[in-house]
Amino acid sequence: MKAGDIMEIFERIKYLRKEILNLTQEDFSSQIKISRSNLGSIETGRIGVTDRVISDICDSFHISPDWLRNGIGEMFKESDDSVLAELTREYNLDGIQRLVIESVLQMNDMERQVLKKFVHGLVDKALDDKNYEEFRSDYIKENAAPAAARDGNISGIAEAAALYDASDDEDKDEN
Repeated sequence: MKAGDIMEIFERIKYLRKEILNLTQEDFSSQIKISRSNLGSIETGRIGVTDRVISDICDSFHISPDWLRNGIGEMFKESDDSVLAELTREYNLDGIQRLVIESVLQMNDMERQVLKKFVHGLVDKALDDKNYEEFRSDYIKENAAPAAARDGNISGIAEAAALYDASDDEDKDEN
């Protein structure tokens, strides 16, 4: 079933969970505080959807109640001029990607610092990996060469790689 097809509410819930958010029944149901079997019954239309479940889905995943109940309007509730809505459209973000960005934006400074240290730790481990140099070389060939080439001139590749290395060194010095 496609998003444009006319769906019943239980079909929209399954579509949202499976196709948009890419969540298992277990993960989705835990977010909205119902059992997995209850969600399964809702998604097959065996039982009706309560106002509380609708409210929890809308609150947990930022879904428009009009879309969920009636299939009317935009799926996500936000104004057209919101930065998050624009990012979602511009980068074709799926529901999980959107939620990750929104979660980072809602973090306080300390939480963002913890996340930053965690990511830096992951990067440091990747840099220690002997396969990283091969990956980096392939990445530069695939991405930097086309960006640096000007009318067939690829002399900027070395400069781009040096800038990349310098920015990587600066990030390490900050920690």
